[in-house]
Amino acid sequence: MGFLGGLFKRREETREELIKQATDLMVETDAKPDYFFDLFGNEPLAKVQTVDGALAEWHAQTVSCTHYALAASLSTADKISPFIGMYRSAFAKRLKPECRNIFVQIVPLREKEYVKAIFETLKSGDSAQALGLFGSMARRITGHHDEELEKAGLPADFGGPDIIKITAFSYYAMARINATKESIDRLQVQLPRLFTGPMS
Repeated sequence: MGFLGGLFKRREETREELIKQATDLMVETDAKPDYFFDLFGNEPLAKVQTVDGALAEWHAQTVSCTHYALAASLSTADKISPFIGMYRSAFAKRLKPECRNIFVQIVPLREKEYVKAIFETLKSGDSAQALGLFGSMARRITGHHDEELEKAGLPADFGGPDIIKITAFSYYAMARINATKESIDRLQVQLPRLFTGPMS
């Protein structure tokens, strides 16, 4: 019995394999566009925006919110980087080619901008700043974002989602961030090998 048990004993999975399993499960839900269509399905897109472009922006903010949740839970780059790297890669593989081509170009830029902005916004506790951030994200999704005017903070009429839609989007995004952080917090307790030790 001992011999047979040893012979057929399952090899212990590496940290890399565990992270891949975890991120694949997360992406299976996160890459579905259901909430995109719930929130923006009836929202007119700007003339310069396509449905694939809007979806790519939606998915980029999803990855950015996940990155923020990982950072808020894990704190250190050696824990965050392998996880977000595999998550981002798994996410891209789930998208159809037209959307993926746009996604891989914009996601590094959005992550850099959004993760920092979410940190600063939540630290400030300023609801107007929060609506400004999520309004900017929403306008990127619909294609109504004007980079220069928004950087200048000019109160121009950008078009795009109204305050009701932006508020609903902000509630959705924050609920997602909180739920993801809570999941990562639990995983740190239940499966610490996901976040420490060698990858192979």
